[in-house]
Amino acid sequence: MSGRARSADRVLVTGGAGFLGRSIVEDLTRRGCSVAVLDDGSTGDLHAARALGADVFVGGVGDRQVLESAARGVVRVFHLAAIVGVARVAADPGRVLEENLRGARAVIRFCEERRLPLLFTSSSEVYGDGGADRLLSECDAPGFDLRAVGRDGRAAYALSKWIGERLALAAGERGLPVVVARPFNVAGHGQSEESGAVMARFAAAALAGDPLAVEGDGSATRCFAEVGEAAAAFVDLLDSPSARGEIVNVGSSVKITIRELAESFVRRARSRSPVVVGARNAAAVSFIRHRAPDLTRLERHIGWIPDAPIEKCIDGALRHAAERGRACRSAGS
Repeated sequence: MSGRARSADRVLVTGGAGFLGRSIVEDLTRRGCSVAVLDDGSTGDLHAARALGADVFVGGVGDRQVLESAARGVVRVFHLAAIVGVARVAADPGRVLEENLRGARAVIRFCEERRLPLLFTSSSEVYGDGGADRLLSECDAPGFDLRAVGRDGRAAYALSKWIGERLALAAGERGLPVVVARPFNVAGHGQSEESGAVMARFAAAALAGDPLAVEGDGSATRCFAEVGEAAAAFVDLLDSPSARGEIVNVGSSVKITIRELAESFVRRARSRSPVVVGARNAAAVSFIRHRAPDLTRLERHIGWIPDAPIEKCIDGALRHAAERGRACRSAGS
């Protein structure tokens, strides 16, 4: 069966009420597809998913009955559902490992039974701290600390994604049309501050006039892909026959230091917020020194790479934070 998006195709997006999931739903809808979303609503915005025209099914992917209902008539599946977010991942590493693997097994088995083309969403967390300032390749060995899995949510999350990759690729060896996407930092409109994502935190702080906390000396670097471009890359990957059976990094090559990012938020928000370098912040991500993707494989498979300017991500994050602020004020009045 072809995985190429065609008008009137029915497509399932698990975790489709989440930040990246909603953008994938929007991209698919724009291409003329009918979209079903399966999401438990724990962190996603079910109302926003419905507003995009998706048929929303509330529940977990591990519930076979709910999965079958959501997947009725679909011809392709994007699997994003997982325990995510800094606080939720840190709270219970064992549950992260158990639930993410339970969902991965259920979706992979379901797709294999029906030969439904599958995009399995992994994570750049499998690379661990990234090491030196170099591009991280899909051929690199996993970099997370196996010894820390029982106590470190990040390590447990990385392990759950790495094992999920192995399960997906093993199904591919048995004939399932599957591609594994490893997203790096994705940012822009729609990302909540509760996720712990650095751009969402900086946006909220800049608009409130609060300090923007930068851990370390601020020289750590990231490459941020704009969420709409990342979503389009996901859809194009499942459309690409050459990507079948491969792991593919999805991200941007546009690099910025965390200190420069904080300063950019202050400027673009016209904020008086100070940038505090060396702050201790449990949600900060800059303790990971460098993380940048090698996008050679992505460009080979889809013919392009995300390259939106960082300002588009910043402005999207600021717009979302402003919208949430207005909504909160309206609810309280």
